[in-house]
Amino acid sequence: MKVRLLFYCLTLMALILVYTGCSGVQEESFGSDWTTLVADEGTPATTATTTIDPTQTATASTKLEITVLPSQAAVQNDNKVPISVTLVGSISADVNTKVAMSSSLGGTFTPESGEFEDGNFMTTFTAPATVTGNSEIVALAGSTIGTCALQILPKDVVTYQIQVSPADLTIGLQQSTLLTVKVIASNGMAVDSSKVVLSSSLQSTLAESSGDTVKGIFTSLFTSGNTSGNCTITAVAEGATGTAIIAISAPSIQILPNLNPIMHGEEENISVKVTAENGNPLKSVKVLINSSSGGSFSSTSEDTDDNGFAYFTYTAPANDPAPLTGSDNLTVQVLGISKSLTLTIQ
Repeated sequence: MKVRLLFYCLTLMALILVYTGCSGVQEESFGSDWTTLVADEGTPATTATTTIDPTQTATASTKLEITVLPSQAAVQNDNKVPISVTLVGSISADVNTKVAMSSSLGGTFTPESGEFEDGNFMTTFTAPATVTGNSEIVALAGSTIGTCALQILPKDVVTYQIQVSPADLTIGLQQSTLLTVKVIASNGMAVDSSKVVLSSSLQSTLAESSGDTVKGIFTSLFTSGNTSGNCTITAVAEGATGTAIIAISAPSIQILPNLNPIMHGEEENISVKVTAENGNPLKSVKVLINSSSGGSFSSTSEDTDDNGFAYFTYTAPANDPAPLTGSDNLTVQVLGISKSLTLTIQ
């Protein structure tokens, strides 16, 4: 019994020693495996690391945008408007990109395409002739697009007025008068460099039958022929017409003194009546009068009134130094026609 108990005790002690030894080996082995990587036999390996080269960092991509800006928000049919196209981005000045233009309502661009210079491109848009509304203006550069809205309005309808103004409304046969033609737009402005064409209804001569206006004015010298009557002068410019009427007449002249004979130095009223070939009075006709013997007039030029009369105040030559009985010849000119009257002076 004692021998058996001793055997059990020795066996238990042996088992304890074996277990303790194995456990120490495992702990040592576990600690070595966890803390140290072995590359070669007996040589520990270092942990791998990555070093970043700052010169090799990637550049972030730059976003490019296009802005389209017309110089005005609206344009009339057939009119022009400058348009600026800008490439926006931090490197836009270094980008050599071609841009093309288009419009949703038609029209043309000059130029229609081109390249950016320092990020800018300029073009001129001509609006369509008849289409109106809001047009989208598009600038396309590669895959980048820019747009803007431009209102197209109907073109203002401009009308013209032609004014024909003769210097004289009545002239005689083969007499001349200056014609002035003025071309005025509906906005009241004189139209420069407008082509004017003149014509007349009776035999006559025009120094310039056509020409261009200067500051809205064109002039020509009109000379009547040997035909009397109302001559219509017609001026055409900008599709409009203007007219004026010049009366051409071989007038009949009557000189009517209050007294004949008269005394030296005496004043007398002289009436001159001018009528047309048909007997109707000619109004606004210039009448000239002169004296052959030194008589004087308050005025030597007067226009006829509505009844065809022109009035003059005449003073006979003075009786100096000796008594003198004689005469004075009065001459009247109207529309190229002359008429004379002799006054007896006592």
